[in-house]
Amino acid sequence: MPAKDEEEGLTQLLREFNASSLSKRGKLSFIIVVDARSTDDTLEISKNFADKVIIQDGKGGKGEAVKVGIQKWSEAPSDILIMMDADGSYVWDDVERLIHALEYGAKVVTGVRLKSIFTRVEGMSLLHHVGNHALAILASIRNRRRIRDLCSGLWGFRADAIIEISPSAEGFDLEAEIHGRMRALGLPLVQIPIQWRRRIGGEAKIRSFVDGIRILYRVIRT
Repeated sequence: MPAKDEEEGLTQLLREFNASSLSKRGKLSFIIVVDARSTDDTLEISKNFADKVIIQDGKGGKGEAVKVGIQKWSEAPSDILIMMDADGSYVWDDVERLIHALEYGAKVVTGVRLKSIFTRVEGMSLLHHVGNHALAILASIRNRRRIRDLCSGLWGFRADAIIEISPSAEGFDLEAEIHGRMRALGLPLVQIPIQWRRRIGGEAKIRSFVDGIRILYRVIRT
């Protein structure tokens, strides 16, 4: 989980995890990569939550944080790796559904927040609703497979798959790069509808126009 100024989201996730059936599973390990520029209690809360907390120096974004987390995970890799935003917008029941899919043979699984183009997910702004659907359509054309939610922040990978994909994006174009790398490698994708809620506290880090263009560029060139 990459995190910057996410004390409220992480607090909620920790509370919900302790009450979830997932908490009763053995051999779970959490890696949180905390942006050194965080100004709240994200680091302190992460230490109560994660087995490994990494402080991300410099100006790297989400993609860079995920790369750092994968590098740490690769020192003692597990069979399954889950990538999840720390803002509290995803729920543990859906994480468990992704794990089940991977345990039953899937290589890569992603959660789908979006519904139809005519049905906006509660809590998602009209701008993000339209932008997410537009990017998903363009990515589907580019990758020659239907991509239902290009920018989902909940993913699951088998170890061999994430090692093959080896993402290099530094920012919010991370997910677009993953889809493109999967196409190039011929990896199948399982897409599971999930719950999604508005972030809990803090401010969204993504910049609608600037990052939208960056994501589109990544879709085209990957």
